[in-house]
Order: sequence, then C-alpha cells, then structure tokens
Amino acid sequence: MKTCKKTKKYDFYHLAKKILSYIDLNELLDLLGKEIEKINPVSGYSISMLDENQKNLVIQKISMPPDFKNIEKAYYRYSMPIDSTDILAKVLKEKQTLYTNLNHLDKVGETVRSRFMLWKIKEAYTLPISDGSRILGSLLIYVNDEVQGSFNPNDISLLEEKLTLFAPQLAHSLFYSRLKEKEMILKTAAEKNKKVLAIAYKINNLTSEKLIYTQIIKELLQLFDFDFGGFFLYKNGVLEVIDYFGLKSEYNQKFQSMKNLPLNRPFQITVNESAVSICFLQNVHFYLNDYQQLKHLPVLPRDKEFIDFLGYDIRTHFLMPVRKDGIPIGVITLTSLEKPLNLPGEDIQTISEICSFISSAIDNSRLYSLIDHQKEEIRKTKNFVESIVEYAPIAIYTIDKTGVITSENPMMKKLLEDFEGKAVGSNVFELESIRKAGIYDSFHEALTHGKHFDFMNLKFLSSLTGKKLVLNVSISPIYQNEEISGAICMYYDNTEKAAAEEEIQKLSHLTILINSTLDIEKIFDMVFIYINNEFHFEGLIFYLPDEKEENLFPDKILVQNLSQNFVDEINHIKIPLTEEGRIPYAFKNNKTLYFNQHNIKQIYKSSYDKMMVEKYSLMTDVVLPIEIYNQVIGIIELVNFSDFLELSQENLEKIRGFISHITSAIYNSRLYQKMKENNLELEKAKNEIQAMNEIAKQINMKLSLPIVLEKIQNYLIENYGFEGIRISLVQPDKTHYQIHIAKIFVDMPREIKDFQESETGKIYPLDERGGRVTECILSNQISFFTDICPREIENKVSREIVEKLQMKSVLNMPIHIEDEVIGAFTLSTHTRFIYLNQEDIASIKRFVEQISVVLRNAKLYDEIEKTKNALLEKDRVISEDLMMAKRIQNNVISDSYKTIGELDFFVHYQPQFEVGGDIYDIFQLKEGVIRIFIADATGHGVQAALTTMIIKTEYEKVKIFELSVNHILKTLNRAFLNQYANLTVFFSCILIDIDLNQMKLYYSSAGHPVQYLIRGEELVELKAGGKLIGLFDSFEYEKVTMDIQKEDKIFLFTDGLFEEFNDQEEELGIDELKRIIEKASILPLNEMGKEVLKDVENYIGKMDLNDDISVLGVRIK
Repeated sequence: MKTCKKTKKYDFYHLAKKILSYIDLNELLDLLGKEIEKINPVSGYSISMLDENQKNLVIQKISMPPDFKNIEKAYYRYSMPIDSTDILAKVLKEKQTLYTNLNHLDKVGETVRSRFMLWKIKEAYTLPISDGSRILGSLLIYVNDEVQGSFNPNDISLLEEKLTLFAPQLAHSLFYSRLKEKEMILKTAAEKNKKVLAIAYKINNLTSEKLIYTQIIKELLQLFDFDFGGFFLYKNGVLEVIDYFGLKSEYNQKFQSMKNLPLNRPFQITVNESAVSICFLQNVHFYLNDYQQLKHLPVLPRDKEFIDFLGYDIRTHFLMPVRKDGIPIGVITLTSLEKPLNLPGEDIQTISEICSFISSAIDNSRLYSLIDHQKEEIRKTKNFVESIVEYAPIAIYTIDKTGVITSENPMMKKLLEDFEGKAVGSNVFELESIRKAGIYDSFHEALTHGKHFDFMNLKFLSSLTGKKLVLNVSISPIYQNEEISGAICMYYDNTEKAAAEEEIQKLSHLTILINSTLDIEKIFDMVFIYINNEFHFEGLIFYLPDEKEENLFPDKILVQNLSQNFVDEINHIKIPLTEEGRIPYAFKNNKTLYFNQHNIKQIYKSSYDKMMVEKYSLMTDVVLPIEIYNQVIGIIELVNFSDFLELSQENLEKIRGFISHITSAIYNSRLYQKMKENNLELEKAKNEIQAMNEIAKQINMKLSLPIVLEKIQNYLIENYGFEGIRISLVQPDKTHYQIHIAKIFVDMPREIKDFQESETGKIYPLDERGGRVTECILSNQISFFTDICPREIENKVSREIVEKLQMKSVLNMPIHIEDEVIGAFTLSTHTRFIYLNQEDIASIKRFVEQISVVLRNAKLYDEIEKTKNALLEKDRVISEDLMMAKRIQNNVISDSYKTIGELDFFVHYQPQFEVGGDIYDIFQLKEGVIRIFIADATGHGVQAALTTMIIKTEYEKVKIFELSVNHILKTLNRAFLNQYANLTVFFSCILIDIDLNQMKLYYSSAGHPVQYLIRGEELVELKAGGKLIGLFDSFEYEKVTMDIQKEDKIFLFTDGLFEEFNDQEEELGIDELKRIIEKASILPLNEMGKEVLKDVENYIGKMDLNDDISVLGVRIK
C-alpha cells in the first residue's frame, strides 16, 4: 500500500540520457536542481564548483527558503576560499559526504557556523562532486527550523549515486563554460581596444589644448552614455575649471551662464572642498552609482553649490584623475541625469586608459603652440629688422652696388667668427656659401631691380671653415638720391631652433607611426632604427616578466654586427627577479641605469651581467624601465659593443621621453599579440574538445583500445609532431610491465622499425632494468626530454633503446585507473627535436586519460557481462516463481459471489506487478446476510502478496462466525499482533455485513479510505476510521449501522485507485475520485465500474501504475 506521501521509482538510464543531452552548465545545474528538490524535506541547497586555480569554490546555483529568496542573487557566483578548517575543505580532501547539525558546530570552521545561524539551518549534508579522478566541487543541502522532519539517509545515498552520473558531464560543461567566458572576454577586450586606440589617435592629432579638453569629454560621454562632463586642470596650487560639456544644448547653455559666477572659481586641494579635490588629492577614481539613494547624506560645500545651481536630479557621478607619469595633473568628471549607469571594472579600466593619453596630447598641443609662437616671433623680428641699428641683436652687413661688403655689425662678426678682418672687402658674388645657399641671383635682383627678399631656414656652408648654419636672411636695397647704391643684409641665426623643430617633427611623425600599428615587430624595428641613427647604439633587447613575475626573459633582440650565437644564447636567458643585477634592479625600482667606460665594471652583479661584459665586451649600456598605469611592465636595454658612447643628461632625457611616448603603443601591441595568442589557444582548445568528443564517442560506441588509440595518436602526431608510440602495462604480479603496443609512424630504416615492433609483447622488470618506463610508473611522474644525448644516459636499458631507435625527444606519462598507476604511455620523435610547454603536456595528459577510460571501461565491461548473465539467470527463476505466485493468488481470491442471487457484483483486480497486496472476499454468512471484506497490505509485489496469504489464512478462521464486524476486526488485529509481530505486517481493510432481512448495513473500518453508498445520485460516505490491523494492541474498532434500500449501490476500493499520477507528476487524489464516481453513479453497476476505471486510466495516461488497484461494486436488487 502507498500512504499519502508520494513515492516514485527512479530510472537511472533515462536520467543519464537526459544528462548527456546538456552541455550548457546552467541547464545541467537546473536538471540537477530538480533531482535535489525531489528530496523531502529540503529547505535549500547550493552547488559550488572549483575555479580554474583550484583555490576557491564558486557558487554556480543556489536555492534558498522563501524568507531568504531576496538574497539569492547576492550569493550567486560568490567565490569562497577553501579554508582548511572549513567543512568544505574536508569534503573536498576526503571525497566523502559529511553530515552536520547544531550539535557539531563546535567542530567546524567559523564560515560554517555563521552559515548555520544566518540561514537558521538545523541539519545539513555536504556532498563532494567528483568524476572519479578529480574533485569538481560540492553540494550543500539543508533543512532549516521552518520545516518539520529530517533527511532520510536513503535519500542521501540515492542523491550520491545521481551525482556520479552528473559529474563527468559537469566537468565537460564547466570546461566549455570557461572557454566561452574567455572567448567573450577576448572579444570584449578587442572591441574596447579598438575604441580606445581610435580615441587616442583622434586626440593626439589635435593641436589645440582647448579642443583636447572638449573632445575627450565628448568621446567619453558618447562611449559610456553619460549626459555631461567636466575637465579640471591643476595650475598654481589649485584645480581650475577648464570646461564643462554636455550632449544637449540646454546643458551647455547652463554651463555658459556659470562662467562669470563665483561658482566657476578654482577648487582648493583639500578633503573638505569637493569630491573633485579628494579625487585629485588621493589619486584614485570615484564612482557613485546612484546619488538619489544617498542624497539624504551630508554633501561637501562646493558639490552642494553646483548641484543646487544645476537644478537637475543627479544619478550616476564618476571622477577619474588625469595623470602624467603616475602623478595627477587634473580630474575628469562624468555625470548622468536621466538614469543610473552600471560601470563594470573593465569600463572603469577603459576610462583610465583613455585618460592616460591626455597628458601626452596636452604636451604635444603645447609643443605645436610653441612652434606657432616662434613662427610669429620670426615674423615680428623680420619687421623689426628694418629699424635696427648697427648694434642690433642680429647680424647685419652692407654691400655696395658691385657686391663688395662695406660694413658689418658685431653680431655679424660673432655669427661668422672666421670673417673677422676678412668679411669687409669681400665680394658676395665671389662667396661660395652665397652661391650654395641659392641667393646669388637674389643679391643681383636687389642691386639691379631694387627687389626685397626674405628667406627662411637657409642652409649655409661657410666657404672658409665648412661650418653649417641655418639662417633666416633678409636682403633689402639701399637707395641714395632715388638710385640703388647698395643693399643691407640681415642674418638671424636659426640653427638651433631649426634643429629642434626638425627633431620635434621627426619624433612626432615617428611617434604617430609607432602608435598607429599593433605589430610589435614593426614597432621595435622603428624604435631600433631611430635609436641607432640618433645615438649609435648597436643593439636593443626587450625583456618581459613571466606571468608570476618571478623571472625576466628576452622577448625581442635587435642587434648589428653580432653573430647569431649571441642572439641564440640571449634568447635562452632567464633572469630571476630575486637575484642582483642591473636588469632586475631597474625593473624592481623603476630606475634608468647608464653605464659607460667610467662605471661599466660596476655591473658585475650577476652571471648574466658578467657574461655580457667579459664574453661579449659590452662597453655602453642603458637600461630603461617601461611604465604604464604606475606599473613597470618590461625593460628596454640599449647596448653597444664596439666602443664607448658618451651620453649627456639631455640625451638620456631625450631617450627616456621617446620611450615614454611609445609605451602605450608597446603595451597595446602586447595586448593585441596576447589576444591573438589567446585566440590561437582558444582554437587549439576547440580542436582538442572536438578530438576529445570524437574519442569519447568511440569509447561510448566500442570498447576497443586500438580504435581509440588510433584517434589519439593521429591527433598527437598532427598537433605536436610525435613520430613513435609505446604503451606499457603493469603485470598482475606488480613486479613487471609488458609492452602492449610499440610503433613508429615515419619513414625510418627497416631495422629501426623492426626493432620497435619487436618490442611488442616483451616483459621488463619494474626496477632499474626497466629503464625510464619503470621510473615513470613507480614515481607516478611525467618526464619529458626535449634534446636527448645517449652518452649522458646512465641507465643501460634506456641508453640501448634510445640508440637503437635514434630517439630525439621522449615524453613518458603514467596511465591511471583511479588512484592506481597501471602503466606508462611513451611518445617519441626520431627525426627531429620538439619542444613542449606545460599547457601542451597538460593537453596530452587529457588524451592519455582517455586510454585509462578505455582500459577501465573494458574491465568494467567484463565485470558487467558476468553480472548481467548472473542477473538474467536470477531473473528467469524469479519470473517463473512470480507466475506461480500469480496463479496461487488468483486461486485464493474469492469468486463465490457469482452464486449469490440477491445482489449484483462488479469486481476488478489489477496488481501493479505480477502479484499484489490487495485482497477481497465475498461470503454468504447465512440466508439473507452477505459479508464483504476488502484489504490492502503495505508494500507492493511479492512481499505484499505473501502478506495477503497471511491475511487470507487468518480471515478464513473468523469469517464464518456470526460476530459483529468490529469484533471480527479486533480478533484479526489480536491474531496479527500475537503471531506476526516480528514480521511487521499490517494492512488496512473494511468489513461490511449486508442484512437483506432487516435492510441494514453494518461496517467497521481499520485505516481504510472513505468508501461510498450510492442512493440515486447521492453519495453517502462510509467514513474512514480505526487503526491499521497489526499496528496497535487492544484497539477498539467502531461498528457503524446504516439503512439500505433496493437499488442502492455500494462502491468499495483500495487506495491504489486514487494514488495514481499523471505525466505532470500530479496525484489524482480522493476528491477527484469522488467527482468521477458521482459522474458515473447514474449508470448501471457494471457500466459505472468500467466508466470509473476508464476515467482513472485516462488521467494516468502512459504512466506506470503506482499501486495495486482493486474495485468491488455491489447493487441491492
């Protein structure tokens, strides 16, 4: 019998199929959540998975009781460190389910105790999620004090079995989910990078400082959906309001009206002034998501003054310091008015990156302004020259009509010192410098036609000294009596200025070229060409830190006049940041270092420094840290080996300035290169997943090691370049191993291939005679040798195999089944050397694990086949026994009712299985009195059927006595308690006596559901009552008497008729059954019974029966 609580048989096969149909992690966790929610009682649960670093558990799905639903989102994706004192750490370490209740709280960590108190938990189970070889995460289920009852250990055991089905697919889904997340991060980063570079390019091309301020605010407003922004610049100890700009004209009109108000006064640099002052002072960004939620709090004076003037409701407010070399030089503010804006960390980083370009853009614009100012000065000078006198601060000389120099001022002598005593008297038409400067004809035109000439930046080469000058030259005729008598020539020395302008122009052009490319190779080619041409360095080495910032290694090496051996040796250098030396020192302290002939011996701090000086004769060295966002990201070293280079402080500053201008380009190109590498890694991971899925498909289809091995070897050969393979398995005696497969896949001499294949089947001892394979198996360690030298191999067996097979590179990897090493997988090359990083080895290991799966599955398959055959034999015997039991049960069920003429009967008996736990009996006690008995034993199947045999036996003993119905039930109860108490046998039943002589009905119920007397269309309840037979001693059962009439119908049944479920897992229930009986009550008895059964069957649909069904209908003629 099934009581009011729902029970359900669980089909593991269908669940496994459903699990394998999901790859999305959230969908798979939703399916697992449904299985968890079938446990009764359960208040809540959380499913946590280990992150990639195996250091934290991340909550991936959580379900909390109604009182805590509002905080579910706060816990979703919450990352918890694995505390060694926490119960989670214990579960993960021991891979065992742990039970905790309020009595255990003194034995657990603070995290667990606080969770119990906060969530009102009274008991909980923590279950490990493991795929057999590794821990993936944990599951916490709990009951709080709002719920009655406790967990059933059988339910927990069933849940553990289900977790073993979920774990492998969870591992795949978790890996797939992380790949998708990385792909999305890379795509987002790439898009942001493009936008940042586009904005930087646009800003760097502006020559007006005012336009830069407006443009940067405009770009940020458009990129992040703010409504207006402000720019504040540090000048003379205060922050001046440079500009406010909004996307709507009404905002800009408001800001325009503010310019002449006290509100526009500078900001003092104190924490009591404004959020702008605090942002600048503390050099950190400030982010207020929604000011409306905090406007009841105190506001700084200048901020309140601005908000009151603005007249709008401020929502999101964001401030970012503008820095130069890490030092704040101003602040940008961004504000939204219409809605609050959510700024994730990557958006804040993007704003920071955009702001990092501002200082360079401002410097460039000021440089352009300076150049324009100097041009204006030259123009003014030209106009002024006409009125200068002999001792004016520019060089002047006069010539007569024939071109002879007749006078010169002191500045002319100073400009051309070699002309002193020689210039006067010389003829300009005879000077080679005049001819080469291209102004010979201009002198002629001035003297003959009276023309005036101005020349800018003329290049002069002195014919006397060979000195090079850049001069601005003005030639004007001199009139006497309205006739040309000569000319006055004025020279302005523009040599230094022209050189500076040329240098600025060249550097600006080079900086733009460098910042416009993301190709790291092109960037360093351009950098090296500039450094070589300008400062004569022969080499450039670019160092980068590894991911853990433990070592520096050369990333780019550009040299002249040095052998390839130098490049090869430097390429393999690894410089620990813990050791002394110029490179680690510059990186850790952010210091520029310069060494020449005066101090080159001082760099003997490390073996690398010593090698550079003694082996390669390093003579000049400049070490430059590359800094961005206040962090050193690498080192550029400039080297010279042929001679000492003397660098002035000005030259060092010029080099430093140039490097600082291209730092962003180097950083962005590295990001771009990293993104490309990540894309390649992603593509590689996708290929690995495809190959792994194909292998998994083969494993699921066939348990054939050769087929799976062929797939694995093809993948490894194609992706890593291996050429040979061996599989060695440990023998049952655990003291030897046997080579099961040995092959070479490339063209090699026949004798080498023959030797490799002859190794198949050979057995080696698990000691030093077994070579490297023994070492791999016994130590359970992976070994990889990229460049094998047979002479250096001490083990004789290993050396002989390497020599005979001409091995170049070898990878040995242990094969596991769970925690046991069962063999070794060996990959080799024979024609070339290969190099593998840790990610490559980890990938290969994942494929080798598939071999373990095949070997394990093959072993399991043999065991399953043996078990299956034994089960089939047992099933045959049980089936035969059940058929016999069914025939026996059918024979003992009463059919004597067919001879009773005073009543009509409808009888239906349908067990859930071959035999069931329902029984009925119809017996004529005496003339005119018919006794009807219907009972429902607890349980189903054979157990319940055997119980009905006992019920039948005991009932047969008492049914013939003319005792009251309640006395009969009391007698049955006593008999079961006395004789069968140790069997825990109990059942519900109802006993009815129909007295046709008195037209009375007497009934007594023992825990049986309500039954019905039908009179016309009215249903009269035969109410449930009493306790189950065999449950309580000395229980007094009630006798109920009712009048009956002709054509009355009595409808009796067991609870299996209404405890059935549809495909939505909804129970039919006693109320719905009553409605079905009412609807069919007007029909004749036989049709009524069939109609009721038909409606119940329609409700169940294709679902299996949940219990035995018995129906017994009676009509009084």
